[in-house]
Amino acid sequence: MQWRGTAPLELHAYENGAAFGGPGHVHAGAPAGRMMVLGDDVLARPMRAQVYTAPAGGEVALELAAELGPESCGKPLEAQVFRARNRAPTVLAAVSLALPGCDGAGGYVVMPLPGIAAQRLALSN
Repeated sequence: MQWRGTAPLELHAYENGAAFGGPGHVHAGAPAGRMMVLGDDVLARPMRAQVYTAPAGGEVALELAAELGPESCGKPLEAQVFRARNRAPTVLAAVSLALPGCDGAGGYVVMPLPGIAAQRLALSN
C-alpha cells in the first residue's frame, strides 16, 4: 500500500484466521518480520508505503485502517494497493475515502481491501 501525505494509514494482515491483536495479526506495530514501513512523515508531503510479505501457504485477510485525528479528520484519503505475484507488481486498487469529521473521540475507519472484501485470500507456494 502506498500513499502521499501524513495521514496515519495502517495495513493489517490476519494470517490463518488470526484475531485483532492475537498471534498472526501482522501490522507495523507487530511486524513479525513480514511488514516493511517506508517513508518519512517529517517531510511536508511525503510518499509513504507499507509492504506485507505473506508466508507461503495458509490464508490471509487484509484490511486498511485510517486513524482519525488532526491529520485525517474530515479530509479525503487516497492510497494505492498493489499485489505482487510471480514478480510482476500490478495495481490491485485505488482507495479513496472521505473520512468523517472528528468529535474528539478519535478512533479508526477500518475497511477490507477492495477486491478482497472480507473474504480470505488463499495463498499458494
